[in-house]
Amino acid sequence: MISYAVRWHGERPALLWDVDGPTGVRVAASAVDESFSSTDIRGETLLSGFANVVVK
Repeated sequence: MISYAVRWHGERPALLWDVDGPTGVRVAASAVDESFSSTDIRGETLLSGFANVVVK
């Protein structure tokens, strides 16, 4: 099982995750930040955000 949460820091999302299962599971957020992936069982990271979203 993977639990996750997303919170916002201005225009950038932060991802928090916790994997309850086998080691080596890769967590990725390619739709938001193509450069992020991790095999850590828990962590948090500030993602780059949505490049194609226009905020009005």
